Amino acid sequence: MGYWGGVRPDVPNLPEARVISPKLSPGLEMTMEDLAVDKIVNNGVGLVQPEKAHELYEGLHSHLEACGIDGVKVDVIHKMIFGQLTRTAYGDINGTYWLQGCHMVHCAYNSIWMGNFIQPDWDMFQSTHPCAEFHAASRAISGGPIYVSDAVGKHDYDLLKRLVFPDGSTVRCEYYALPTRDCLFVDPLHDGKTVGIS
Repeated sequence: MGYWGGVRPDVPNLPEARVISPKLSPGLEMTMEDLAVDKIVNNGVGLVQPEKAHELYEGLHSHLEACGIDGVKVDVIHKMIFGQLTRTAYGDINGTYWLQGCHMVHCAYNSIWMGNFIQPDWDMFQSTHPCAEFHAASRAISGGPIYVSDAVGKHDYDLLKRLVFPDGSTVRCEYYALPTRDCLFVDPLHDGKTVGIS
């Protein structure tokens, strides 16, 4: 697939691709209201021939490796059945300031249950977001991966450097983050108190 909408046809150094019109299953039509899915249905999705898929990913990953990138997040809903790393919060919160704290609280509380059978993933963040330091700190203690969804060329390297050692390696907490006991049966979103996370 390459990206949410697939691959653009006629791009140099990529296998030949063509745009097809997808057909949603009745189950998906009834349960998933999502702008990304709507765009794919309305605009089509660019796909390479199945026998050429390895060329697409080999070329993509080789290029990323040559640029110094050592990890790729596999996203899109159909991947969820293949791994034990699962997001513990809802999707896009970038435009709503009061949701920044909600995101962290939801991740911590959801990890109480979900952490027993998956590796909690507090999701990516943007390093140039007005609340980026808050998000960076919460990911650093989350026990899960730390990754960003920055636009190309738009990074706060000073913030990102504070999350890694000089050689670029990261330290991950031994356990995933949870609310402290005194916070288990309170509502930190409405009681005006700080939630404790350990």
